[in-house]
Amino acid sequence: MKKVYYLLLFFLIIQVQLKAQNGNSWLGIDYRVGAGALVEGSWGMFGVNFTNEFELEFFRTVTLGTSLTYYKSIINSDLDYTFPEDKDEFLSGVFADFKAGVNVWRTQKGLRVHVAYGPSYQRGRENIHSGYYYSWELEREVSSGFYEDEFNRWGTVTQVMVEWPWKSRDDRKNSISAAMHSFDNYWPYYLLLTYRLAFSLK
Repeated sequence: MKKVYYLLLFFLIIQVQLKAQNGNSWLGIDYRVGAGALVEGSWGMFGVNFTNEFELEFFRTVTLGTSLTYYKSIINSDLDYTFPEDKDEFLSGVFADFKAGVNVWRTQKGLRVHVAYGPSYQRGRENIHSGYYYSWELEREVSSGFYEDEFNRWGTVTQVMVEWPWKSRDDRKNSISAAMHSFDNYWPYYLLLTYRLAFSLK
């Protein structure tokens, strides 16, 4: 396994040296804002996410970035409300991500495929209906109430992004990303599919 890491490091160093010799700028700075869909894997909820990200790109190859994302559920995975209590179910919170990445493919026209990985901090809460039980005393089914939990935990995030230039602006870029958040040895706990608009600051 170490040989693979050394081989990847060797090719990375060679690529950085070639970029530097070609006279490309050694530092790029991008700021992205975007919105998209949320898929929660534990309870099966669909929702939305709103994100912003700051990224440093070195020699058009290696990146360091941080992002803050707000998410909120809209409906369960059945796309309906089986029980009246289901309407009161929700989950929401924020992710603070810190990522290191690499451009695995880039064209001369600016299209690139980027992969990143790093730690993710989650602060959020969820309110999930616990179902029903049969009450012999009332002779009918009765709600078991709600399961409530708050999160204040660390996990990891894996992100794959495809980015391409804005047609009429050199300092604008479009991107679509898939970010997979893992917590408590569950992967992916959350899947975020997001469109983002990037502003080149350098």
